Amino acid sequence: MIAKRLLLAALALTLAGAALAQPPKAPPTGMSPAGPQGSPPPRKWWQDAKWRVELGLSAEQATRIEEIYTTADPRFRDGFRRLQPLEEQLSKMISGDGITEVEVLRQLDRIEAIRSELSKERTLMLFRIRRVLTPEQRAKLTEMQERHTDRGRGRPPQPTRH
Repeated sequence: MIAKRLLLAALALTLAGAALAQPPKAPPTGMSPAGPQGSPPPRKWWQDAKWRVELGLSAEQATRIEEIYTTADPRFRDGFRRLQPLEEQLSKMISGDGITEVEVLRQLDRIEAIRSELSKERTLMLFRIRRVLTPEQRAKLTEMQERHTDRGRGRPPQPTRH
């Protein structure tokens, strides 16, 4: 039983170390459909003239979406600013000696609490942005996102569902 727990703890630490070795992800920037011919999407799709035309987005809608994004963005930046040192500390803890599982779990709890905050903030931002759009615009945006996802995987765009 103890050997099984040690094996599980070692596996968890190995997976956590591998995850921490990857560079930190950039803060979320909202929903972003792909640009023409698979080019990278604009950072703020609601400000890009081509996307505004394709979605039929009014200037008022674009302004409201920008306000939603501008309100959320500092919270994302703050969360990522708080998250990075905690992840670095965890990485050092895992690779060091004399650390207990309880200490690692405490650090993981701190990290996951911030990740949870960021996830909630992102979800609320996306929800608020989608509420600005009409049902037709939401459907069109979903279609554009699916095209982007399919392009990103090297597949041809799938037919749209009606």
